[in-house]
Amino acid sequence: LQTIKAETVELIRENIEGETGEHKSKFYVTVMELLDFELTQKLKSYLFMDLNSVKKIVAQLIMALRCIHKAGFVHRDVKPDNIMFKTIGKNRYVLKLIDFGLIGK
Repeated sequence: LQTIKAETVELIRENIEGETGEHKSKFYVTVMELLDFELTQKLKSYLFMDLNSVKKIVAQLIMALRCIHKAGFVHRDVKPDNIMFKTIGKNRYVLKLIDFGLIGK
């Protein structure tokens, strides 16, 4: 596999040998949302986080986990490094749970 990475796009080229010996290429494109920061960065930058901010983060995390569980999956790797945020306005952000590599049914 050959991978070309950009900031938010990943192009993967897979060289395949067909049944008759001919070579084919398949291309896969992964497009990812560019996120602003992860929870680990936020925790390192604040010695103290106000209760309202903590409540907002926990509520969004619970919503994300409920959605995953409702679909019949378990994330199995929830940690600060896998919790990211996208800024949607001044002092407003939306939580994004990432890294589904260990997801299970």
